[in-house]
Amino acid sequence: PPVAAPYKVAGGPLAVRLAWPDTGDTCGSAVTGYRVYRDGLLIHPMSNRFTERPHVRGIPSTDSVTVGYTAELGGRLWMHIVPDDDRDDTLPPSSSGPRMKTAADAVGGHVCRLAGEEALGGHAEEVVFRGCELTGGAPYVLFGYLESLHGVESDGELVGPIRFRVPPASNHFAHAPRVSSTVTKDGLAIAFRASATAGHFYAMLVAQVNADRMDIAKIKAFKDHVGDGACTQEGFVSITDMEVHLRSCQLVGNNEYRAFVYVEDGNNRDDGTVAPPLPVHVPPSRSFSFGPQLYATPTASMVRVEVAPDALPAYVWAVVLTEEDAREATVGSIKGGVGAYCRLEGVQITTMTPGALSMTMCSLTPEVLYKALIYVEDEGEARDGFLAPGLDVLVPPVTTTNTFVVYPKIEENEFGEASTTDGLRLSFAASEDDGRLWAMVVEQSDSNCMSIRSMKYLVGAYCNVWGREITGLPDVVTLSGCLLKGGSSYRAYLYVEGPFNEDDGTLSPPVDFTVPATNTFASAPAIKPFSLTPDSVTIEYQAASPGRVWALVVAARHAGWVDAHAAKAGTYAVGSAGCRVIGEAVDLNLTLSGCSMRRGLPYKAFVYVEGMGTTYSDGTLSAEIDLNVPDVSLSFADPQPFLVSSPSANVVKVQFTAVATDAGTTAVLEGRAWAAVFQEADELRVTPHFVKERVLAVGTDDCHVDGADLKTLLTQELELTDCRMKHEVTYITVVYIEDMLGRNDGKLAFVPTHVPSGFSNGFLAYPTATTADDTPPALISPTERASISQVLGKEATRDAQAVASIQAMALGDPPEEGPFDEGYSTVGKLLDFSGVSLFAVPSGLAVPLNSPDSMAFAYAYSKYDRDIWQFTAGSMRESLYVRPVDLKPLVAKLTLLHGDASPLKQEWLDILAQHSVRLFPDDALPAEAVCKMWDAHAALWTTDGLTRDSGNGCLASPVALGKEVAVFVTPPVIPPEIAVQFTASAPRGLAWVSVVRWPRPPGLARLLPETVTQFQGAEGSDDCRRARIEITHDPQTVRLNGCSLIARSNYAVLVYVSGLGGHSDGTVNEAEFSTLPSNRVLEQPTLSAITQDGATATFTASRNGTAWALIVREADVSDVTLENVKAAQLYALGGSGCRHAGDVSVV
Repeated sequence: PPVAAPYKVAGGPLAVRLAWPDTGDTCGSAVTGYRVYRDGLLIHPMSNRFTERPHVRGIPSTDSVTVGYTAELGGRLWMHIVPDDDRDDTLPPSSSGPRMKTAADAVGGHVCRLAGEEALGGHAEEVVFRGCELTGGAPYVLFGYLESLHGVESDGELVGPIRFRVPPASNHFAHAPRVSSTVTKDGLAIAFRASATAGHFYAMLVAQVNADRMDIAKIKAFKDHVGDGACTQEGFVSITDMEVHLRSCQLVGNNEYRAFVYVEDGNNRDDGTVAPPLPVHVPPSRSFSFGPQLYATPTASMVRVEVAPDALPAYVWAVVLTEEDAREATVGSIKGGVGAYCRLEGVQITTMTPGALSMTMCSLTPEVLYKALIYVEDEGEARDGFLAPGLDVLVPPVTTTNTFVVYPKIEENEFGEASTTDGLRLSFAASEDDGRLWAMVVEQSDSNCMSIRSMKYLVGAYCNVWGREITGLPDVVTLSGCLLKGGSSYRAYLYVEGPFNEDDGTLSPPVDFTVPATNTFASAPAIKPFSLTPDSVTIEYQAASPGRVWALVVAARHAGWVDAHAAKAGTYAVGSAGCRVIGEAVDLNLTLSGCSMRRGLPYKAFVYVEGMGTTYSDGTLSAEIDLNVPDVSLSFADPQPFLVSSPSANVVKVQFTAVATDAGTTAVLEGRAWAAVFQEADELRVTPHFVKERVLAVGTDDCHVDGADLKTLLTQELELTDCRMKHEVTYITVVYIEDMLGRNDGKLAFVPTHVPSGFSNGFLAYPTATTADDTPPALISPTERASISQVLGKEATRDAQAVASIQAMALGDPPEEGPFDEGYSTVGKLLDFSGVSLFAVPSGLAVPLNSPDSMAFAYAYSKYDRDIWQFTAGSMRESLYVRPVDLKPLVAKLTLLHGDASPLKQEWLDILAQHSVRLFPDDALPAEAVCKMWDAHAALWTTDGLTRDSGNGCLASPVALGKEVAVFVTPPVIPPEIAVQFTASAPRGLAWVSVVRWPRPPGLARLLPETVTQFQGAEGSDDCRRARIEITHDPQTVRLNGCSLIARSNYAVLVYVSGLGGHSDGTVNEAEFSTLPSNRVLEQPTLSAITQDGATATFTASRNGTAWALIVREADVSDVTLENVKAAQLYALGGSGCRHAGDVSVV
């Protein structure tokens, strides 16, 4: 060993340099080599490595994977595939050289791996793994390990994990293939169920030696199949259970074969699923249903055996050989009689009942062990029959005083019973009738060392007959009082000898028997049709006799551990106490409830019956009863859910028919349905919870069906609206149904939903833009502003007579409520509406005061129809008709106005109040705010009855109530605004509005939705742009402020309208406009005091600002520009005193 441990000389992130003493001490020698390990794995030196790492070539299938690699040197290669959970929260699988050599966790059989195979160096190699039994759509990893031909200590290179995923199979097995018939030499039947609704299947048989070479291509070509064409099958599949028959297979009895079944869809792309090969054992052409066994005590010259074939015709060969020769015997040597002391050759058996066959002239030596070998086959002579285990043949000594001419056999009692819990009867024939017999019953486990002394001392005996005289030839002995356990197996022995009790007789072979159970099933337990649910199941059965019954349900993994004791004790039982039956009197059926079984998991039920009064568990336990609770509480009938019509961006209609599962597909049950629309990329994430709670769903709540009632077998149609989907995009409409128990155990259906190309919104009226004059207007009356009124967003011209009539009703006497007439009630006095033909008002208002921008008195109704109400002229009594709803007190609508009469705030007040009311109490009105009231009778604005109070509001006295009230703030504080008007085509949608320069900058040459929605090139502050305004198809007005536009300049308003989804599938348009001057002259200037020296100009400006003035000759007027005036150059007469440049006010 080295004098000292290695030490690091230098190191970095990618390398380390080590050193150690060159020579050893007196106990060692010089260091000649070294190894470097990382995390316990050797990393240097490597005995071999890959120059081309192993990699999956092509597309793997569920049956085979092709891997390519190149080794640096010749050596040995290990390679296999292991499953991968492909989860972010777990580490990928790992391996090592030693693990590779044991193929730890590898999938498939030995043909799906390499185990120390020779690898050629410097050559690109390819290996195909077959029979891997991979799952379509599942992830796997590949590991490869390469070392030299003389590698030690796992000094090769390990590569992996190399992750790959098997593409989803186009078809797979819902029920795995199984042999569904008796296997004969002619063939067999195979049952299976495919998962796809349509596709192809291929089925064939091959000899076991060829099974490892099979792949999808060979199965479809029926390569190496046995038999003729009828022993291969191909055809169409469906989702129902199928059974295919392979015939004329020419199989050889007592041989092994493998059955292959492959399914795919109808596209013939070899992307389906190969089922694991089914082992097929062909039984012997003939066998024995009874025996063989010795019929009597062998003698030196004759051996008699008793047999019964399982079918006819049958031919039997038998030989007696020495024990040594029997070990080497074959069917051929038996049929040839090689080494036989005596034999039977091809004896035809003509009956299937047990019969004795005698081999004579044997010349056997007493007290020497021989073997009798018996072989049976059919008439085919293909040596494919059955060779029975050898029978011991021992000729007793010549001093034996008594033997058996016929060995003991069970004799049925008067009730036809072979044995009972009390005992049994044995018939036999002794060679001498002058003698005695001993008989007893023991457990099978106690009979291995049975001897004459054990018989006479009754070792382990349940019951016995001791030393009785033999009464005849043949004779019958009865064993009774045994107290045997029903359903248990025992052995009976009989011993005969001469009359002198000298232990010189013959002990019979054991007579095996099984005591019948104290109770059994007259009809096997089975599930009552359509009774299985997650909570309960009803089992029908019939016991053979009165007794008691036990029943339980267990998880499938515990079924192998259930016996009679576990059934009675309830070991492994699931559910509550109601899911067990404990010792009840037998009946024709039993119901287990409260079982709490989970859908999709396998369970087993057991029923146990026994007789009355027994102290043993000696009844009969049923075979396991499969409890396959349906995976879902409701399912979809074919056709699966489908779209009723082509979807639009907002509306999807889907239709389906639900069917019951637990109660059978013909049952009519109630349930619930949910539906929502999801992005196509989210399809794999959607669960019932996502559909119920709209997790990740598109659209609004209206694009969701929330627990709609349904009935099975009835066609259901669900409509989802306001989905706000994008055109030319595919979504997934998910429908989920379940029963009324709400356990999230229903069925999901995914319906591809492609929204065709188109626009989610457009323009009925293209945008227009106007700029407002910011000059404070004179205060005008509501009546003067009422000739054109805005009602529900539509202009309606009202003549003066209509205005007067409506105003009179509002301000006149309290209205009368007339009688109900055809669903309408009359409101109002006798008025003249002859000048009114037809016009509409808001549904929440009856008798509005036609004032578009201040306030209105109204009779408000708490319940009203959303339809537009109409005023119409009557014939006799002119009245106003409205729908009959709950009349509320008359209220006043109050509006907070700016000085330019633009509304800031509105309030409703009860005008029936008899005390002062504070108006706008929550608004901190500016100091310059003035409260005014419109006096309709005096036709003027007044402050009477309105005062400012300490709460920065307006205090209204009772006299003011019932009149139009406003608050004015002067001077105006709102900058000029841009009014944008347009009308969209969709009933509902969203709009974006912004202002840009005109002509548009180069970057905005193309108008796209993103241009507007992202406010590219937009002018002004946030108040000069609007995003996601909810609009209708009525005329829209959008006001923009704070745009900071340059006076007398060109701009464009950009408007983008879309559906409510706000996608980029709407329409963009624009409206050009020019800004007003920054100030203007309201009245034409007048000149006074005109002299040769100058003149005085008088004018009114629209706002405070700067004014310029000068005098030019009349001939030069056409050439004067704005720049000339401001610069006071060119054309200006006189000196500096004959021109003006200075502040100007509105006074």
